[in-house]
Amino acid sequence: MNSYEEQKELLLEEIAKLHSRHKLALEVGPDYFEPGMMEYSEQFDGKWDETTGVATLRFESRGTRYNGRTELIEMVHVGDVIQITRDQENEYNQNNFLLLTEKGKDVGNMPAELCNVVAPLYDEGCLMIEGATVSFVEPISRRSRYAKQAVLFVEMHARLNRVAIVEETNMNESISEKEGTTYNGDDPYGFISYSHKDSKPVSEIIFQMQKKGFRIWYDTNIEAGSNWDDNIAEHVEKCEYFFAMVSKNYLLSENCIDELVFAKDENKRILLIYLEDVKLSGGIRMRFNRIQAIMKWEMDDMSFYEKLFSAREIRTIKV
Repeated sequence: MNSYEEQKELLLEEIAKLHSRHKLALEVGPDYFEPGMMEYSEQFDGKWDETTGVATLRFESRGTRYNGRTELIEMVHVGDVIQITRDQENEYNQNNFLLLTEKGKDVGNMPAELCNVVAPLYDEGCLMIEGATVSFVEPISRRSRYAKQAVLFVEMHARLNRVAIVEETNMNESISEKEGTTYNGDDPYGFISYSHKDSKPVSEIIFQMQKKGFRIWYDTNIEAGSNWDDNIAEHVEKCEYFFAMVSKNYLLSENCIDELVFAKDENKRILLIYLEDVKLSGGIRMRFNRIQAIMKWEMDDMSFYEKLFSAREIRTIKV
């Protein structure tokens, strides 16, 4: 991917476009605009705080006339929480983000031009979406009888994470090189069980946990020549908390499943973090159906980390 400065400039361009529409609407007044989205230009806005690295973006929801979204918007109010969910399987735009109500109801998409800038940053863990709310809503029942869709605007807050941004030439760096050293002391620590195919999303979770002062061990610094199975088993035995990063890749990995079962047999405190919408197989599900879990895939970043950092007895592994 592009460098931090290049990605930042692309994001700043989109912020400037949003702010220009807002400024234009304030200068010329609503009577200037023809009917259509331009009449709502005062609802667009973009701001950037250089000190904190926080971007505030106010944009319209696209596609509100489809899939019953217009009817759903009848029940939406200003201030309601909006979940912004990555939608890589979208057949029209693989950079798409879905806009969901707090109860998971689909009320539209982030505009494509914004998605195309935000998605590369988000996918690499370089941009964290900290939260979003409804900033303006006009249900179809309050619009002209000729209107075909409701109008919905969302205010999103996101933070650029410079530490996580890497040059394209370093994309294949190991998770240890990106996040620093794994914990090797005698105090209580958390064991991260993950598929190496999921290194990118897992590295961001590790980074945020280390940043908050949690002692974390993961299998990147195993000494050459040592017995891998014995080393893993030893660290699972000694860990205070076991975190399983569940995904399709995880469930297809015999090593990952072995780690999870071993942790259960050792009576470790276990937290399942679902990176994707997957289900455990029958036998595994029977053993782990009462284990605490977090469905990361259906949460925005702010909600996920709030829940993770408040997990039961997780403070036992914090400095």
